[in-house]
Amino acid sequence: MTNRFYAKSATSAGEPELYCEGSGKQAQPLVEGIERLRVQYWLTGASSAVDASAIPRERWPDVHAVDLCVFVRGFATLTKARANYIDCSGATAVADDGRVRQAFSRRAEIRNAAAASDRGST
Repeated sequence: MTNRFYAKSATSAGEPELYCEGSGKQAQPLVEGIERLRVQYWLTGASSAVDASAIPRERWPDVHAVDLCVFVRGFATLTKARANYIDCSGATAVADDGRVRQAFSRRAEIRNAAAASDRGST
């Protein structure tokens, strides 16, 4: 079974949502307010994480960790105050739509990645 997660604007309310699509079923919204979901991968010996599109098929066994960033926004406030925030890339930005935004990031080590690396070195 494969599940695909992504963020996009909902067709009905126009608010961004986190969706899950899998097992041949139609995508289902999970959480409202998710503007962006970014996943980057760490290859053995690399100095930085990369997007999936930058990893050749034969290098996937060398992936040992994943950086995940979920970028969320709150409901609109009554005032249209400008608010500074830091996005998933670490860049400072300004929102002038009266919504608070925040990026939540985590790095996760992939289980059995060492075992997969060991198989390639024998």
